Amino acid sequence: MLVVFSPVLLNWVLYSPVQRFLGTSYTNYENGIESNPIAWADPSSFDLDSVAMRWSLPPSSTSDEALGGGITFAVRHDFCDRLTPLFPEQSIAFYIDCTTLRNTISRAMDTWAINHRKIYFRDVTDQCRNVTAYDRCPAAELFIVPDLPGSDAATKVGDLAAFVVHNLKDVDFSPVSTAGDSIAPGIGVRESRMVIRAPATQAEFCWYLDTTFCYAFHRSPGVINTLRTLFVIFYIISIAMIVYIIGSAVVAVVAPSTEDADPNAPLECGSRKCTNLIDYLSVMPTVSLCVACFLLIFCPIFYFRIFVRCLQAFATFLCPTGVA
Repeated sequence: MLVVFSPVLLNWVLYSPVQRFLGTSYTNYENGIESNPIAWADPSSFDLDSVAMRWSLPPSSTSDEALGGGITFAVRHDFCDRLTPLFPEQSIAFYIDCTTLRNTISRAMDTWAINHRKIYFRDVTDQCRNVTAYDRCPAAELFIVPDLPGSDAATKVGDLAAFVVHNLKDVDFSPVSTAGDSIAPGIGVRESRMVIRAPATQAEFCWYLDTTFCYAFHRSPGVINTLRTLFVIFYIISIAMIVYIIGSAVVAVVAPSTEDADPNAPLECGSRKCTNLIDYLSVMPTVSLCVACFLLIFCPIFYFRIFVRCLQAFATFLCPTGVA
């Protein structure tokens, strides 16, 4: 989707599918020539454009292929059913349905589009409604799917929330960059599949929408620490207030003040201690007691049922499926 539920994107990373011959631990890009493997160190090594995969402008201005008519994308028919139960916000009075998820994907696509005049996206999900295949939809250049039932994306590709698989069997070897430069030889993307992690339960993995409740907790580490501190402070204050009120009631019963007391005054409930208790209840800080009881109940429920679950969820976030 171009939305990926992942950590913040810090910079661009080029993807190159060419085979490496200098060892699996070597992290530099290579030219892919077995007889003369060269690791890319700077522009003088070799042309990095020749090994970097990218979305291409079509060779003809009348073509709708790739960036010519916008990158077409679609979500698989079971995408919403698999993803929706993984949003803890569903239990916080935020109704999330398929329309919500598709709108989120569209907003993510639009975020990319508004930053580049030659990049935009078209949703063709309706054309893929009856497609049962997992790897591709003929109408979509980008097919967004949940991971296969029973599979574990975390064990297969590391602890990833989502990943993109390009179709390397259908590649444009003479792509055109968004600057209009023809790159030959080059590697142009024609079809991709984005796999979204979708386990059976939230206990394994969960998501939240970047436009709803949980987002406020993730946008700044300072907010998280401040809220934790406030929870502790409110909880301690509420306990102290309740202890103070109960202690004052006990003192009023056990050791009542004798100042201005009329020993001949009638007893209101049969005994002096009971009467003293009723007198105290009539003047005790009721509002403070109610607030303290509310915080005593609310703080742990909010922290463990909402706050912690939001922190454990992954956010929807923009992620590239290739380089234009």
